Amino acid sequence: MERIRIAVWFLLVVAMYAPLVVAKTTEKYIAVGHYDFPYFSNHDLGTKNSSITKLVLVIHGIGRNAIDYYNLLYGIAQTANTLSKTAIVAPHFLCPSDNPKPPSHVLSFSCDGWLQGLASVNTNKIYSFTALDQLLTAGVAAFPHLTEILVAGHSAGGQTVQRYGASTTKGKTEVLGTPVKYVAANPGTYMYLDNKRVAHPAHQHLKSLCPAPGGNECHLTASDFVGPYWNADSCPGYNDGKYGLGKPEGYIASVGRDAVIHQFPKRNFTYLLGDLDTQLGNALDVSCEANATGYYRKQRGLIWEKYLYLTQKVSPTTQVFHIVPGCGHNDTCMFQSAAFLAEMNS
Repeated sequence: MERIRIAVWFLLVVAMYAPLVVAKTTEKYIAVGHYDFPYFSNHDLGTKNSSITKLVLVIHGIGRNAIDYYNLLYGIAQTANTLSKTAIVAPHFLCPSDNPKPPSHVLSFSCDGWLQGLASVNTNKIYSFTALDQLLTAGVAAFPHLTEILVAGHSAGGQTVQRYGASTTKGKTEVLGTPVKYVAANPGTYMYLDNKRVAHPAHQHLKSLCPAPGGNECHLTASDFVGPYWNADSCPGYNDGKYGLGKPEGYIASVGRDAVIHQFPKRNFTYLLGDLDTQLGNALDVSCEANATGYYRKQRGLIWEKYLYLTQKVSPTTQVFHIVPGCGHNDTCMFQSAAFLAEMNS
């Protein structure tokens, strides 16, 4: 164990001082139904490669800069000397308003819909999460010696990972035949499994309760989570859409609320929360629905942790939380942290 710790910290130090690697790659496409979906990768998912043992699918943030996320993860694998056996896949969700406008044969999604699993603008029969399913399915076929799959994302990408990991019927260990772990870094919001939220008395004192001053402890108990939300009259959509399973949409609706509730606690998740991600900027969702779960990303993550452990009986060994010291809302800092390197290089 001590050797592993030393190795991870060595990789962390190297990563901190390593320049950003700009990998030579061009955008590739995979068929999803009768349409094409773009992605970046160091390996073509249509070509078999028996040397690949790890598949890392990294999902971009709200800026949809997939190539930057690809380059970041490529550089991490190169620094760790694991690139020869690691496939980095970075899906690229396009929006109809992009310039240039996506061709009609290429899937595009509303600029907020892709992170929720909503239908494409091309056809209501293909969801954004359908594309992720297809990438993972193709990856397993292309790399027959896979031993692990990592699905990771930061910010809006972290939100996508949480919702996709909770709902997918194909991108899971039991179907792919390879262990799958989902890593959500600094999500802005979470999809709750029921209508419970922090009760009014505790919600009024979140500043001193979660986290408590001078630390990272969230002093909420099971009795602090009640449903329905105390401010539901003024915020009726607090448990709908991307915020909860009250009125599921898109891919999640097709899977079904009961199925998601049943399978989610069994999924292998790691949540990474930046210790300094306490600001209201960086495209933070400050709607009443989002604020029902806390006021900033780190706080929302700590509340989500308590919600899972106290009300959903999720095992702390199945879904793990890490506070990442020294990091705010910064993808490079989070992905070069010891906590993420441990996942990337396990």
